[in-house]
Amino acid sequence: MGKPVVITDMEQVREAALPIAVDFWAPWRPLCRLIAPHLEALADEFEGRMIIAKLNRERVSR
Repeated sequence: MGKPVVITDMEQVREAALPIAVDFWAPWRPLCRLIAPHLEALADEFEGRMIIAKLNRERVSR
């Protein structure tokens, strides 16, 4: 079963072998928590064809 990939910097996005959709989220935002189950479903549906990733905006290296 697919799960969103947790990334910590944009280098991981640039080096991705598959197309990638990145959710830039913050733990204090209610909408970010609301969308999480939908990202799980997308990661499962597109496993092996696309990467669904989550990047915590508060912890990103620039």
